[in-house]
Amino acid sequence: MIVLVARHGETPWNVAGVIQGKTDIPMNERGKEQIRSLGRNIERISVIICSDLVRSVEAAQLVAETHPVPIRLDSRLRECDYGKLEGMTRAGASATFGIDMSDDEHVHDFRPYGGELIADVVARQIAMLTELRGEAHAYPSLLIGHGGALTALLRKFYLKLPRQGEYVSLAF
Repeated sequence: MIVLVARHGETPWNVAGVIQGKTDIPMNERGKEQIRSLGRNIERISVIICSDLVRSVEAAQLVAETHPVPIRLDSRLRECDYGKLEGMTRAGASATFGIDMSDDEHVHDFRPYGGELIADVVARQIAMLTELRGEAHAYPSLLIGHGGALTALLRKFYLKLPRQGEYVSLAF
């Protein structure tokens, strides 16, 4: 099974360097254009599966303007829950909680702040992919998710997170 993995477009909080997590922030105009570009760069897809957060739903709807395929919302594609860190800048989180947010690769447990364990984020995404693998699709599926969650998932496959408006192909 081939899936195309994309991150939602830019949001005002991305621009400000604020940790979003599960906080439901819509894309800005630049983010919408990034996703329109993504839609133009994809050849064919069978289905779009996105997080149920507004920025991913908006992205799915924009891609569907170019590719009129079914859109499915799946909460397992949600961003990591960062707990009390959400709404703070990385520097603010570091100053307040003493956590080094400058290196995502080494921060894996947000439970002390009321959030999630990254391993659990990856497990829920793998469960969704496993279910998807059981479906028959003529063309790749497009997954639209979030930076932190997708980074953790793609690391498992030794891949890097695509920039906003781009995608990476994953064989699962």
